[in-house]
Amino acid sequence: MNLAEFDLKALLVFDAVMTERSTTKAGYRLAMSQPAVSSALNRLRYALKDELFIRGADGMRPTPCALELAAPIRQALTQLSEALQPVEFIPANASRTFTFAMTDDAASLILPTLAERLEKVAPNIDIRVKPNININAPELLDSGEIDFAIGFFPNPPERLQVTALIKYEFVCAMRRKHPLAGKPLELHSYLSAKHLLVSLSGKSTGFVDVLLESQGLRRRIAMTVNQFSVVPAILRQSNLIVTVVCQVITLSPYAKDLVVQPVPLAIEPIALSLLWHGRLSQHPANTWMRSTIFDICAEISNGFQDRIQQR
Repeated sequence: MNLAEFDLKALLVFDAVMTERSTTKAGYRLAMSQPAVSSALNRLRYALKDELFIRGADGMRPTPCALELAAPIRQALTQLSEALQPVEFIPANASRTFTFAMTDDAASLILPTLAERLEKVAPNIDIRVKPNININAPELLDSGEIDFAIGFFPNPPERLQVTALIKYEFVCAMRRKHPLAGKPLELHSYLSAKHLLVSLSGKSTGFVDVLLESQGLRRRIAMTVNQFSVVPAILRQSNLIVTVVCQVITLSPYAKDLVVQPVPLAIEPIALSLLWHGRLSQHPANTWMRSTIFDICAEISNGFQDRIQQR
């Protein structure tokens, strides 16, 4: 294939249409007219001898060829963009976008302080957040679709870098008028209760169920949700109990209406971590944002310890 047949704009258009599934939205994304987007796409179709995208009721549907090309093209564009970035990164003058993948509990912890800090020291930095279900983070980082992932990554691939941010202890929580709230929580009571499970993947079992199964035990999952933020409100109005990291409950506005008890199982603490691609470890912008996230999470951890001591 003759590389002279390709132009950078056509590849940018391909990437935008792949993301937006619409030539009109791709045009908005690239500040191009819809006819200009269509023209660039047609040039790429001619060069590759494939339709690439077929219009359907739900938008522009990629062909198998387009799906195969999507990740390599995204990665090439990302590397080119990184190569053209200034060697020196000055936050006050910088204008760029950082994209994160994170769960809603991590977002509620980190983003308010990050927004405040950016307004003061880097007013032209934009933040985009995508959902993180932990298992898809390496692929998103490889393709350049995100700059960072925040979540739980016990064994990331060697090409990725990870640093712990906040230590999470697991607790069992319920409403204050729950039948189990006024006494120590024993294993048989825990197993007989109705449980709420936060399942980012949509599965109806979690790591606690794997642990119980290894001991020949089971619990009843009466409800699953895919967001941590709704957990305290659900507990407050039901007799469900939940096994979650302590911060989900103690940092909630409903914390005073809930009771936290030790889980009657041996569950090791875990760390909320920051994950990024090793190829960006020395990039000035990436380094600055990592340092900013580290500082914010150190403040959060210290504040959380102060709240525990006050109680």
